[in-house]
Amino acid sequence: MFAVWVPRHSFRQTGTMDMVSEIRRIALALPEATEETTWDDINFRVRKKIFCFPGETAMTVKADPEELEALLHDPRFELARYVGRFGWVSMTFGDTADLAELRELILTSYLLIAPKSLGRQALAEHQDETSRETSG
Repeated sequence: MFAVWVPRHSFRQTGTMDMVSEIRRIALALPEATEETTWDDINFRVRKKIFCFPGETAMTVKADPEELEALLHDPRFELARYVGRFGWVSMTFGDTADLAELRELILTSYLLIAPKSLGRQALAEHQDETSRETSG
C-alpha cells in the first residue's frame, strides 16, 4: 500500500544507539506525535490514538492489511497480544536492526491511525526526506 524504500543503514542493538531511543526519534518526527506512558510502558500516539509500542527487544505497530500475511511469514513477526485481531504485529529485533525498515513500519502504522490530513503531511515529509537521501 505504501512505498517501501531500500534499507540503507543498520545498527547493532547493543551498540551506541538503543532501540527505544531510535524508535522515539522516528516516531516523534511525525506530525503531532506524542509520547505517553500507559500500563507502565511508553507508547507513541497521534491525537490520543496509539500507533507504536516500542521496546528494547521488540516493537508493536499496526500493519498494512495488504502486508500482514507477508510480515507474518517472517519469523521476526507475530500477531500482537490482545490487539493482533485488529491487525497489530510485534516485531522482535535480532542482532541488528534496519533503520529504514523501522521507519517504514512506524510510518505505515502512523498512516493507518492518524487523521488523513496528518497522514498526507507525514507522507509528503517522508517523500522529501527520501528524495534528499537518494540525491545526497
